[in-house]
Amino acid sequence: MGPGSHHDTLDDHMGHWNWCKIVGLGGLLKKRLMRATSEYQRLFDPWKDFTQKQIRDARNWKKTVDDYELGLATYNPFESPLSGKTAQAVRLELAKEAQEKARQEMLDTSPGEFLFFGLEIEQQQRELLEDISTIRDPTNKQLTQIVDRRTKLMRQIRRFRALQLGYMPISLQIIATLPSSQSQLNAEEIPLYLPSQLSSSQRSSNLYKSELTEMEGRLRDGLLNESLNDLRQSLLVKQRLLRYKKINARNQGATTRSRRKVGRQDRKVKLAAATYRAAWKAKLSLLDGNQEALGWNKLLDEHIVGMEDLQEAEQRRAKAAKTKRADAARRALVGENPVPGAREKNRVPSWIWHGTTQGELQADRVLYDGLRIEWCKTYA
Repeated sequence: MGPGSHHDTLDDHMGHWNWCKIVGLGGLLKKRLMRATSEYQRLFDPWKDFTQKQIRDARNWKKTVDDYELGLATYNPFESPLSGKTAQAVRLELAKEAQEKARQEMLDTSPGEFLFFGLEIEQQQRELLEDISTIRDPTNKQLTQIVDRRTKLMRQIRRFRALQLGYMPISLQIIATLPSSQSQLNAEEIPLYLPSQLSSSQRSSNLYKSELTEMEGRLRDGLLNESLNDLRQSLLVKQRLLRYKKINARNQGATTRSRRKVGRQDRKVKLAAATYRAAWKAKLSLLDGNQEALGWNKLLDEHIVGMEDLQEAEQRRAKAAKTKRADAARRALVGENPVPGAREKNRVPSWIWHGTTQGELQADRVLYDGLRIEWCKTYA
C-alpha cells in the first residue's frame, strides 16, 4: 500500500466512524430527552409542594437567586450561614499574625544596618561584574564559580527586598511596575533601588522613611573617602611592583609572574575607581544634582595616575629617542623641554593626591614619603 492509498484508507475509516456517530445522534438525543423529562417531573413535584409550604418567603428567595445569577447581587444564597470561625478563617488570622510578626522582626534591623547591607550587596555586584569582564574564555570551573556567586548574591538580594518592605515600600512598587524583560537580569545587574536611586518626588512619598536620605549621604561620604584611600594605596603598590619588575625581574618566568601581580593590582585600581564613581554619582543624586554642595571631585580616567608612572615615563623617553630626535634636538637648542611633560618641571600631579589627611600620612609612612617627594618635585 502506497502513501496515497494509506491516507485514503484512514479517511474512509474516520468518515465511516463520523457517519455512524451522526446516524446514532437521533437515538442518543431521544434517550437524553426522555431521561430529562422524567427527572424534571420527579424533582418538580417535591419542589412545588415545598414552595406551597413556604409561600411567604419563596418569592424573595427566587428573587435573591435570580439577582445572584445575573450578577446584580454579591450575596450568595447557596452558602450556608456560618456559626463561629471556620478552619480557613483561623488560618487566615494566623497568616496575618505571622506577617505582622515578620514585619516587626524586619524593623528590628536599624535603618543604618539596612543601608549598609545594601551597600555591601552593591559592592559585591561591582566585584562580580569586574571579574566577569576580565574573563574572556571562561572554563567550566570558572562558570561554576560565577553561578555560585550569583546564587549567593540572589539570596542576599531577596533578604534585602524583605527589609525594603519595612523601610522603603515605594521601591517595591517601582519594581512591580517594571517590564518583564528587566526581571530576567543577572544578580550583578539587578538594581537595588536605594534612596539615591529614587527621584526626589519618590523620596518624599509616604511610603519612604525620610531619614534614610541623610543616612545614605553619610555612608556615601565614608565610602568615597575609603575608596579614594584604596585607590591611592593600590596605585602606590602598582608603582612599587613596576619598579621591582624593571630592576629585578629577568627571564620569561620572573617577568610573567611580575606581570601577573601587576595585573591583579590593576584590578584593585579599577575596582576602587568604580566604587568611588558609584558613590560620587549616588551622593550627587541625593543632593538633586547640586555639585557645589557635594564636596568631592569627579574622578576621570586621566586622574587615575600614580605619583610617577614608570610606564608612561619610559614611553615618553622612548618616543623622544626613536621618533622625535630632530624635534627633541631643536627644542634642546632653544632651551625648551625636549619631550613635553617628561621633565620634572612640567609635572602636574592628579587631584587624588591633594586631599590626603595628616592621619593617613602618619598611618602610612610610605605614602607620606611618596607625597613629600611628589610635592617637592612639583614645587621645583
